[in-house]
Amino acid sequence: MGRRTWDVQRDHVELLVGVSRLLARGGEAVFSCNLRSFKPDYDELARLGVELTDITADTIPAISNATRAFTAATSRARATALASSG
Repeated sequence: MGRRTWDVQRDHVELLVGVSRLLARGGEAVFSCNLRSFKPDYDELARLGVELTDITADTIPAISNATRAFTAATSRARATALASSG
């Protein structure tokens, strides 16, 4: 982020790390985007203390699962990230 444009694929790690620092211990944030080719950077998020769980299948009616129109995930900050952010 900090550029003139925001790109969900390029910038999602920075966004989710920032959001996770605002969460109360054990809190969750829901992240969703409609970029069909979106691939979360699970490794980088985990390295930075953010646990990301893909909940896409739980948020789309069964009839629509054949055409994945968006990605949904929950983001949870691990205790280590919360401790280091304050």
